[in-house]
Amino acid sequence: MLCNALKQSRKHQPQLFLFLIIPFLLCIPTSSLSAEGALRQVAPGLIAESKTGLVWQEKRSHKKHSPDEVQQYLTQLNQGPYHDWRLPSKWELYDFFMIFDLKKDGGVNLKLEGSYWLKDDNGKLYPASWEQGDQCGAERTFYKTKSGYVRAVRP
Repeated sequence: MLCNALKQSRKHQPQLFLFLIIPFLLCIPTSSLSAEGALRQVAPGLIAESKTGLVWQEKRSHKKHSPDEVQQYLTQLNQGPYHDWRLPSKWELYDFFMIFDLKKDGGVNLKLEGSYWLKDDNGKLYPASWEQGDQCGAERTFYKTKSGYVRAVRP
């Protein structure tokens, strides 16, 4: 009798394993593949993404309330040693946040809370936020806002 019970439980182990592992796999964000690289400080005030080569400002700007204020900030920034600072795209900012969410930040400590100015594929500037969701795993939800910070990026 005991042998039959053991045989029956072994017969269902693969099903039990799948039952337990599939929900876990569904909670892993697909963007985790794109956030493999860590961040590293490449110069004072500059943080680089290992995988993409993007260089981010370490400090964000003061809050900006209009596209004109943002353009003025970028113009001033581009008068420094680098002349190719720009706003990130929605997805560049998402990937940047995911590096921190997945704890692959390389020990870099940045203040990420709040809304940030972005540039869409049509060249339109707007502030938005990638707020942490309450779902399984690292997940963020996108919201447009009325004002935000600038964290410029280059190439």
